Amino acid sequence: MILMQIRLGLLLYFSISLIACKYDQKNIQSTNLSNDYDTLEVLNHRIFEHANSDSLYIDRAKYYFQNETFDSAINDIRRAISLNPKQANYYFYLSDAYLMSYDSKKALAILDTAIAEFPDYIPVFLKKAKLQLILKSHMNAIATLDRVFILDPQNADGYYLAGHILSEMGDTGRAINSYQKAVDLNPDLREAWIQLGDVMTSLNNPLALRYYENAIRLDTSDIETMHNRAYALQKFGKLNEAIFEYKSNISNFPGYELSYYNLALLYSKSDSNDLAIKYFTNAINLNDQEPSSYYQRGRCYEKLSKKAEALVDYKKAIELDHNYSEAKKSLSRLEKQYN
Repeated sequence: MILMQIRLGLLLYFSISLIACKYDQKNIQSTNLSNDYDTLEVLNHRIFEHANSDSLYIDRAKYYFQNETFDSAINDIRRAISLNPKQANYYFYLSDAYLMSYDSKKALAILDTAIAEFPDYIPVFLKKAKLQLILKSHMNAIATLDRVFILDPQNADGYYLAGHILSEMGDTGRAINSYQKAVDLNPDLREAWIQLGDVMTSLNNPLALRYYENAIRLDTSDIETMHNRAYALQKFGKLNEAIFEYKSNISNFPGYELSYYNLALLYSKSDSNDLAIKYFTNAINLNDQEPSSYYQRGRCYEKLSKKAEALVDYKKAIELDHNYSEAKKSLSRLEKQYN
């Protein structure tokens, strides 16, 4: 169970986005080890010549990390720490390597070691709270953030992370307050605006649109947030505006499958089946492994009495998802009509 939680949480840990879930780490040291580095042979030669260079061991650890040789990365990071124990980033790298090896206990222990070494360094507390979050240790994560707020009562990143934790705990009201506090303290914290938009959309609150707009203003290339705003318009019954937004997104980001899919759904619900088929086909051309695209296109074909095409799509949906009950029911019904 713990391994499954780690697998599901790794993306969250490195980017903190529920969902999605992304994190503006303006005040947090980067822990991305997966950069392009020289060949292993060159790195080995450099270390041979400069055996006491902590940075070279980190460079080789990055190479190992990129190639998913985490045990070797761990050994090199430990060596770097022994040579230079005052580099906080090294402890972060080591925690990441243990986490990627599915050893969450050691990943947490390393962060505790870092806290002992750097008791006033806020990023290490934030990183520990993020790890506790993905391990579903919510109350411990809250306790860790309490340390952050003792050191800095106005820490926007801490309030943003608290919002995630409270949201997972089902305390939506306090989560909203935490996200709002985060953007009050740092209006450029784009991900907090996104989370506010997502929460408000789930609550059917049109304030979501304003929050998404604030996030988009900070990054006009964020197609996911633009898509979420279009979906919010759709959910709030502003269908013409939603259609306009989806089409605008398709024009600006033609490779984003979900824009075609949601636009097709809108057309299918209004019985504009020819248009729906067109956009479902676009979605399939971008991702031919999504069973719901075939199923929904099949429904449109069936509405247009194109039963042969519908049969093909229902069968394809079932081929991709053997447990697709709606597709099975539709196929069974249509086959009975044929017989």
